[in-house]
Amino acid sequence: MPARAHAHPWHWPWHWVHLIAWGDFPTWLAVIGAIIGALAALRQLRSQQKDIARQTQLLERQQANAIDLLPDKATGAGSGVLPPGSEELVHAARVTNGSSRPIRNVASRIEPGPGESPQLATRIGEWVPTGPLDRTFLSWRDGSHVAVIRADAREFLFPFPFIAKDYPAARIAIRFTDDAGLHWQIDHDLHLEKLDTRDW
Repeated sequence: MPARAHAHPWHWPWHWVHLIAWGDFPTWLAVIGAIIGALAALRQLRSQQKDIARQTQLLERQQANAIDLLPDKATGAGSGVLPPGSEELVHAARVTNGSSRPIRNVASRIEPGPGESPQLATRIGEWVPTGPLDRTFLSWRDGSHVAVIRADAREFLFPFPFIAKDYPAARIAIRFTDDAGLHWQIDHDLHLEKLDTRDW
């Protein structure tokens, strides 16, 4: 028996097209329109979710953005991190709360340089303005953390027992918890980072 030849598309019976219930065509258009509308709504929802996430992030960072870290220097003897009589300057972190709310559990750490272990500050100085240009320390005390730094640009200094000229590559960072209970770090380059947890 000879092989059956394959039918070409132009030989197919097109009469079945007449059997389609064209009366349902508006229904199919409505379904397709609904699908397109749903996809557009989903795209808009995702865009709104991204906008909300960005706004939430901005609100979360609002107070943290007003906290300032200034890598500074202090007199080693005056701050109590070097023996009395020393005239050397040491590395220090100056922390300013420029927000309208307090920050809590504020700490500073130094990475002195290659081969040196990071260390927390062991002395804390609080200072207040005494005039438009002059400022003086209110007190020095031992410790590594400040429980609360109140608002209105209150400043604290965290000195370290590392002589500035001997450790030119030292890096300083601070960590604090904002008024909403969120944890933050500001590094030596003033990069602000939100932390999930804190280990110092």
